[in-house]
Amino acid sequence: MTTDVLDREDFLDSHRALAVCAREFDRLAEDIAKRVTDLEDEAKGLKADVRRSPGRCIVQLGPVALTISWLRTRAETVSQGRLLIVEWNGTVGANGAQEYVNGVPTVAVSQTAKVVRENVFIADASDEKSWTWRREGKTSRKAYRSTELAKVCASSINGTLRENAPRRPKLRSRAS
Repeated sequence: MTTDVLDREDFLDSHRALAVCAREFDRLAEDIAKRVTDLEDEAKGLKADVRRSPGRCIVQLGPVALTISWLRTRAETVSQGRLLIVEWNGTVGANGAQEYVNGVPTVAVSQTAKVVRENVFIADASDEKSWTWRREGKTSRKAYRSTELAKVCASSINGTLRENAPRRPKLRSRAS
C-alpha cells in the first residue's frame, strides 16, 4: 500500500474525521438548501421546504424532493459510513393530517413518493483540506468537494422539476 492510501485510512478511521465529516455534511446540506431555495418560483407555487436533523436533510420543492443522509455503522468510523442522496417525485415526509391512534400521534400519508435516482458516496480524505465525496464503486474516479456536490444535486432536482412540469397539449390548427 502507498503512503497516500495509509494516510487516508488512518484519517478516516480517526475521531478527528468524525468531526470533519459532520462539518462537511452540514456544509453540503446548507449549500443544497440555499441552491434549491434559489429555485423557488412563487408564480408557479414552488416554495422550498427544508427540514434538517443530525445526519439528515430533506428538501421539498413543489412536486419533487431531495434527501441526503449520513449512514453510520456500528464501527462509528467515517471510512465505514456512506452518504446517501436520493431524488424523489412526490412529497417526502409527513404530508397528511395529524391523527392519533391509542393516544399516539401518527401521520396519515396521502401519497407515496417515488425514487427518481439514488447515489451513494464515500468520504475520501487524508485530512480536512483534502475532503471530497466519491461515488461508491471502483468505476467512479470523480471526486466532489461539498460545494460541487451541492451544485450537482440542485441542478439535478431542477432538471427533474422541469421534466415533471405540466405539459400543455399542442393545439392543432384546423384547416378551413
